[in-house]
Amino acid sequence: MLALHRIAAAVRLDADADSGDAAALETALPQVAAGFERHGRIALSLWVDAALGQHLGEAALAVDQVLVPDAATGGFHLHADVEDTSQLRWWLMGLGPSVRVLAPAALADALRLQHLRSALQGLSPDAAAQLVAAACSDGVPG
Repeated sequence: MLALHRIAAAVRLDADADSGDAAALETALPQVAAGFERHGRIALSLWVDAALGQHLGEAALAVDQVLVPDAATGGFHLHADVEDTSQLRWWLMGLGPSVRVLAPAALADALRLQHLRSALQGLSPDAAAQLVAAACSDGVPG
């Protein structure tokens, strides 16, 4: 895959394209496709902070996206029907505390578990238990 926004110039060649060895292409396909798996459509419900809400108001996730201000937090509630892809999950993970998945519950749980595993990585069992206990007592949403 090419990052097209990084290409400064392109030159058309007179030579025919070489499609390469078919067996090699078949072997490479799973590696190229990694991260593009689709798990079906989902009704995504998020809470997002004010800055992310402003961005998503200008660059919607889906044509049916609904973005509703949340006066209590200053953020927004977002609802959209989207493809559940590895890229969506990667994007959500990268947003950290700027986003909270409200639904579907299975997606919210999967992302929480992934964040928790990242946070606890390399800690002793005692240190991990202390960190989890501290997070729970600080009112971290479940």
